[in-house]
Amino acid sequence: MYARVANKLSQLVENVRRVSVDVDEKRQLLNIAMTDRHNTEHVASALSDGTLRFLALTVMEADPNSHRLLCLEEPENGMHPTRIKAVIELLRDLAVDPTEPVDADNPLRQVIINTHSPAVVAYVDPDSLLLAHSAPTPWNEADSTRLSIRDLAATWRDKTQGTDGTITKNDLLAFLDPMSVLGPASSNGERAKRVVDREDMQLDLFNN
Repeated sequence: MYARVANKLSQLVENVRRVSVDVDEKRQLLNIAMTDRHNTEHVASALSDGTLRFLALTVMEADPNSHRLLCLEEPENGMHPTRIKAVIELLRDLAVDPTEPVDADNPLRQVIINTHSPAVVAYVDPDSLLLAHSAPTPWNEADSTRLSIRDLAATWRDKTQGTDGTITKNDLLAFLDPMSVLGPASSNGERAKRVVDREDMQLDLFNN
């Protein structure tokens, strides 16, 4: 089990050789430590928040008795951009595979995350993406809004629920990326507006 956790952790943190737990009987504490390939031991208090989060998720993924709903807010926080893919893959491994029977190798677990990061969205399958935004209430009271959830076009939700989805993953990525532009520069040298500045695109994304 320790080797499995260490192997997973090495996908995020370079030079991981092993992970260990020291039992402090006197103070009744369990101290987690990571040893690198130079045999230098790093205690948990010396590890970054991102590394500790990845370690905790790795332990949960390795525990077949862990049956739970896991909710994470912006899991990319504290992570180097090059490590986001490994985090998303780990979260995917944590969640139950609905196409396979539930057993010790496929525990009943669900993972829900929220994010504003295009890097995270890029690594998530469109079938698993939902767009949440605030919208006016039907009764149009002043300062009254409600949370609206939209699925993406051509996904299983769109096909089975007939929700007439108009949002694609590319739309969502472009909207989340403040540096993105549409199309090349025009003949007069002006570039297209950013997606976040285009009212017509915002209507596609947020109009009920």
